[in-house]
Amino acid sequence: MIIYFHGFGSVGDTPKSFKLKEKFGADNVIAPDLPIDPIEVIKLVDDIVNNLTNCNDIVFVGTSLGGFYANYFSKKYRLNCVLINPSTNPSLTLKRKLGLNTNYATKKTFEVKQEYIDSWREMEEEVLNTDNSLVHLFLAKNDEVLNYHAALNMFFDSHEIKITDNGGHRYDMHWDKVIEVISEL
Repeated sequence: MIIYFHGFGSVGDTPKSFKLKEKFGADNVIAPDLPIDPIEVIKLVDDIVNNLTNCNDIVFVGTSLGGFYANYFSKKYRLNCVLINPSTNPSLTLKRKLGLNTNYATKKTFEVKQEYIDSWREMEEEVLNTDNSLVHLFLAKNDEVLNYHAALNMFFDSHEIKITDNGGHRYDMHWDKVIEVISEL
């Protein structure tokens, strides 16, 4: 079972999640629309995991902020994760998004509150200096949103690290490589 986490201001149904469903079957991929409140994300994902019959086969996959969540839940449940240009410290990088924002897909507005920044900070502390042996990391040097060095420094001891010169933050052009790694888990 794959649980795919989208990035900030996006939705679960994206070309990336469609490709995962195409490869692994729609019944084997869960791609929820994540609420902006990190506490609600934790409740949502815990409910998903607790309702699955076989939790040991889960692979958490995430891009950007979704990569942060994939890492968080990987550590919580001790399961593999595949991170693509992950956010390592959303409490800092998303501070500039305090206030109203627009979802890129739905065009609906949502608000980033200080309490969310505080929750992300607490989650960051929970995963700081933890075992990265279940992390499979993909980074693009030309990521225009997040500095790939931050993720490389945090996940230097990952099970697997793949760095490309190109691909940008969205990493669309290398998504087949991500699918290959997921297939091997």
